[in-house]
Amino acid sequence: MYYVEDNDFLTKEQKEYSDNIITGGVIPYFHNSSSVHGVDNYSFLTHVVIKRRHERTTPNEINSPQWEFMKSLLDSFCSNNDIQYNEVLRCAINYTYNNGAEHSPIHVDKEDEHKQLLIYLNDPQDKESHTVILDDDKRTELKRIVPEKFKGVCFDAKPHYAIYPKVGHRILVVFTFR
Repeated sequence: MYYVEDNDFLTKEQKEYSDNIITGGVIPYFHNSSSVHGVDNYSFLTHVVIKRRHERTTPNEINSPQWEFMKSLLDSFCSNNDIQYNEVLRCAINYTYNNGAEHSPIHVDKEDEHKQLLIYLNDPQDKESHTVILDDDKRTELKRIVPEKFKGVCFDAKPHYAIYPKVGHRILVVFTFR
């Protein structure tokens, strides 16, 4: 399995902007009633920066003024870890909390070949609100990611799920790209 983890790729300015704007209550988050599009009833909040390709009205449609900042995070991670990309398929900031469910459904974010980058933007109160990556059989655990502020993890399109925080909340930005 392709997997890269990095805890030291953001600049001081990126961290400050994230703390003040992204997690600081400045940007709006919108209620989403399903954690995996139409599959469940597990609510969370999201700020969609770039919609999925089939949801866009134009090929390069940007949904949020936060795009340039989010792209700078992706570029920092990729530059620091020698990762190349040609296209961002989706970018969203997800704010999860105790919604009554233990975890999201097992899912793959995009059916096409892609890489996924998760950047944790807060230090969750619930350290057990992991992201779990599974093998293609959807049963064998390959990696359990402990959420840590400003940690980035990149992996290939693999089945995975998020464990919802029992207390507090978890904020991360999700990129799918190729």
